[in-house]
Amino acid sequence: MLKISSLHNMETETALRLSTIAADSHLLESALANFPQQLEITSYPQLDDFLATVHESSYPQLILISQTRCDQYNRSTINQLPDRCPLARFLVVLGPLCAAERRTRQQWPVAWMVPEWAYLQRLQREIEVLSDQRPALPVTASLEEVARFDFESSAPQKHLGEAAIIFSPDAIWAKTMALIEDQSDSSIVCHNPHDLTEALTEHAELSLIFDLDPLTRDLKSWLESNRTLIEQRSSFAYCNWPTQRLLENSKVWGFQDCRCKLAPPQ
Repeated sequence: MLKISSLHNMETETALRLSTIAADSHLLESALANFPQQLEITSYPQLDDFLATVHESSYPQLILISQTRCDQYNRSTINQLPDRCPLARFLVVLGPLCAAERRTRQQWPVAWMVPEWAYLQRLQREIEVLSDQRPALPVTASLEEVARFDFESSAPQKHLGEAAIIFSPDAIWAKTMALIEDQSDSSIVCHNPHDLTEALTEHAELSLIFDLDPLTRDLKSWLESNRTLIEQRSSFAYCNWPTQRLLENSKVWGFQDCRCKLAPPQ
């Protein structure tokens, strides 16, 4: 058993207790780097080690289990987890060799499983659940419910003004977003970065809805050069498939969230 805490939260009672099982250094370091003040991590090399000692300290609020191959854990051991930690949230991070786990196997509940490339986003969601910022994903959730939990924002967020600046090269998508937001009469719709820069400069009070598709080299350059205009307002990016790298980049560019077009917030 190895206890890992950031210097920021060693004496902080509000840090969430996360137990990791068979997690490699990459998973641990990325968790600490992204949530330095929110997690107190206790690491175990094997699932049996965790089950043998879990009663000796405070029960974890979140349990992260790394799986690198199919059938890595036996059913009887898995079945002990809910009984031993009935109030904990669970997160099973699946490595590249475990792609079949969610399609053809019933080893874990679907709601617990997440591919390794998306685990930081799911970890963020689970921290929000434990902080009472979003409803929990039930253990019996379907794949559709899991997708919605992973890609929708924590709650419908109102924009700062009655109107919004909507940017998209796709005129139909921009008009659709204006209708969804019930802002079609007063929103400012831009289809190129030049017009967008003028709108953001002249209307600092308006929120921003930004279509990242397609993310061309010129558009990426514009984002990197105009972070101040983006982060000074309520700004949300949208794309067809928000990968972990794109989610991280959207934060760098100044957006509050990057949302999936296929599962928008309700």
